[in-house]
Amino acid sequence: MPRATCRPVLVLAVVAALGAVVASLSSCLSWSNLWRKSRARLVASDVVYVDGSSDDKHRLDVWAPDGARGAPVVIFVHGGYWRSGDRHYFTPVTGLYGNVGVALGDMDVVTVVPSYRLFPTVATVEPMLDDLAAAIRWTHDHVADHGGDPDRIVLAGHSAGGHLLLQLVTAPEALASRGVERRWVKGVAPVSGIFDVVRATRQAEDELRRDLWQPLFGHDPEGWSPLRRLGAEAARTTPMLFLVGSRDYPGCLADFASARAALRDVEGSHAFFRTVPGRDHAELVLQAGTKDDEVMPAVAAFARAVTASSSSSAMIVPEPLP
Repeated sequence: MPRATCRPVLVLAVVAALGAVVASLSSCLSWSNLWRKSRARLVASDVVYVDGSSDDKHRLDVWAPDGARGAPVVIFVHGGYWRSGDRHYFTPVTGLYGNVGVALGDMDVVTVVPSYRLFPTVATVEPMLDDLAAAIRWTHDHVADHGGDPDRIVLAGHSAGGHLLLQLVTAPEALASRGVERRWVKGVAPVSGIFDVVRATRQAEDELRRDLWQPLFGHDPEGWSPLRRLGAEAARTTPMLFLVGSRDYPGCLADFASARAALRDVEGSHAFFRTVPGRDHAELVLQAGTKDDEVMPAVAAFARAVTASSSSSAMIVPEPLP
């Protein structure tokens, strides 16, 4: 076949491929941000939150709405199975996690997005908790410089990020031993979190159990299972919002149901549960700020409600979630 007749076919193939890429990107806020108006801005980037550290994992970004003053604050922690992910996760393609900052900023919330050290760079979960506690301390000390109220801090995290935050909140010594006062944290919102490490370790495939679960959580999976500590004290001390997608991973759906069962009959509980219809594990964060987003409006409503009073003893029932 003459070479000239192949060129139109090649051009059509390239155009079709580019069209598919554009179509897939159009659902991500990183693409629509090219023309989307937003009041949220990246007001601080690559901020070192561990004094003297040169590790890029000890850096965070801050997003804030224009003119923010005394705004509620969400510290959003990425997922990635404790071994991958970052605050700049494939930003040109997915927009994460700037999408979260933009989405919450448009709802008058200041957002802090930290990176943190991961397995196997660190051998256990403890250094991850150290990093997140340091990010909370930094936020409490500095967020007022960016329009946030240090007395209105809420924690939110996706997947493994949700596990780490619930681990901090449900173990009283975990915060105190790391220099974080419990009263600083007004609420926690795990999104598709992993709460039962015992179950997950038991059900994991042999290779994954050998290469991740056992070295990371050691021989005490129960100690790393915040589900086992959900009870009266945890439920009354810190308001909680649990979110999951109806098409999420079976393990996340099981842990969501177990958390709801554990907290259902706790008198005075301030735990709230929402299943987002039609969403899978990744879509819950990939759709942040888009017309299909149901997670960030719920997180913003929760943050506004539980921080409406600066009194550390006040337990506020959130406004109806959108």
